[in-house]
Parts: sequence; C-alpha cells; structure tokens
Amino acid sequence: MFEEFKNITNSEAYKKAFQDRMLLRDPSDPYKLLGNTQRDDFIPHLEKLIASLPPKPHIFDVGAGSGEIVDLVLSKLDSAEITIEEPNSILLDQYRKRLKAHSNLQLVVAIHKSIQDLYSHHDIVQSQDLVLAIHMIYYLSDFRSDKLAPNDDILNFVSFLYNLLSPNGTIFLVYAYQQMSTGGKAAKHYFLQKDKLAYKNLDAIWSARENLLHMADVKQLLDARYSQSSARIESRITHSYLYGKNLEDIAIMCIAGELGCADDEPFDATILDVCFRFVDEHADDIGLCVEERDCPQKGMYRCNQPQIICTITRG
Repeated sequence: MFEEFKNITNSEAYKKAFQDRMLLRDPSDPYKLLGNTQRDDFIPHLEKLIASLPPKPHIFDVGAGSGEIVDLVLSKLDSAEITIEEPNSILLDQYRKRLKAHSNLQLVVAIHKSIQDLYSHHDIVQSQDLVLAIHMIYYLSDFRSDKLAPNDDILNFVSFLYNLLSPNGTIFLVYAYQQMSTGGKAAKHYFLQKDKLAYKNLDAIWSARENLLHMADVKQLLDARYSQSSARIESRITHSYLYGKNLEDIAIMCIAGELGCADDEPFDATILDVCFRFVDEHADDIGLCVEERDCPQKGMYRCNQPQIICTITRG
C-alpha cells in the first residue's frame, strides 16, 4: 500500500491527501466535491458574508491552498482584490492559475511564507473586508515543543488578522473539530505511539481552540487589546463527513491536519500505515461505514469529520 507516497516531499504528500482526495470532484458536477461535505456545510455561511461585502472588497486568503474557494464562491463577486498567503509552493502556483481564469478578481500579492512570518509586517496586508482562514489553523502551534503556548499562539494569530480588518470586516475561520474528527483521532493515536509530548500537547491546543474560538473567550482579549472596537463572535459546529473510495483513501486524508506538513522535507510514508491500522480497527469510534443514502457518494466509505465555523467581526 501507499507506493505513491514513497520518495516524495511533505508538500507533495499533502497535495495528494488534501487536493486529490479531500477535494475529489464529482465528475457529473465539477463544482461539487465527493471527498468531503465540509465545503457544502460552510459555503452557505460564507456566501452570506460575501453578499454583504462592499463593492470591490479586499480579501485576504490565509493558508489559501490551491484556490478551490475561488471557483466555489469568490468568482461570484462582481470584482474583488485578493491577497493570498500559502507556504506550499505547489498549491500557491495553482491558486495563481485559478485567479487568472477570473477577470473580475485581481491578485494583489501572493505571499510564499507562513502566516507567522507576517506578524511583524503589518504593511504587507492592510484594511481587509474579509479574511479567510479555512482549514489552516492546524499549523499555528508547534505541538512537538516542550515550550508550547497554545493560548498565545491562537491569540497572536487572531489578533494579527483582526488588526488587518476594516470596520465591520470579518475573519471567517473554519477548522476540524479534532476532538471528534477522524483526522484528529488518528493523529492522537499516532502520537500516543510515536511522541508522547506531542500527544499531550494536542490536548492543550485543542482545548485552547475550544475556549478561545468556539466558546468565544477571545472576544474579551481582543476588546482589551483594541479598545476602540468591539468584536462580535459567532461559532457553530457542523456534523460533516469525509468520503473515500477505499480505506486507504480515508487513512491518507488523515494527514491533512496535524499529521501533515507543507515543506520540502521527505515524507515519512510509515505514518500512513499507522493511520490505516487506526481506521481499520476503530471503525465505530470514527463512524466508519459505507454510504447507503441516495447521494453522489453512495457506495463510498464515510467517516466523521465535524468542523467548527467561527466568524469574528470588528465592530
């Protein structure tokens, strides 16, 4: 198994997991995805935000990926100026190509760095009407560090983005509810065997996300730091799913979270062997089944991948 993951980089492996499987297209409708329902579950909320934007809005897409959100949502705008940040060079190039196909969307700058690298460069991106941070939060904290500070990591991240917002601008933040998701449980299973410190730290990181974002504790901290504005925060859980053609696909998609990286170091394919055994042996825990409902994924393997949608608006 997993021969295609041998002798490739972390960035290439992530692309195979995220773009080729999680974002697997429905051949009967190229704007629909077979690999997950997370997009279907958060897009209606994003579309409401898009509809309320001012003319020719400024949009900053953080951890932008390969730009699927352009085709699915942003292309519906009459016009917009887009700034993108993405450390994976493969995905960044694909995002650029997608934007070129939409004359109504103007690329301001494409930033090939991590978001943490921008914290001291407030002049790069200014006065944004909408900041997108969709399924990229997994790499803010170094969960292998013995000096972990997850509350500070999340607050610094949100504070940096919040400071970029124009009045009534919004951060649209989406991430897997890892305590209950297949990818999160697979990561905990892997690190329990391979790295006890990382295993312990993941609990601290996920707890910080729960309190600061889902429970909206970050509002008080933002209001204290930016006294001239008042943050409005809404958060909700969607009961989403991952779909794979086989169990190998489900195991591979587990690296599209804390088990994955976006660098050019060699990928360790043994991670997938551990994920496969986890998926195979913990079917009940992740809701693994064959989809029987009358839907495009009928006959595919399905597992739980709930997500949290959090919006933070600068009042």
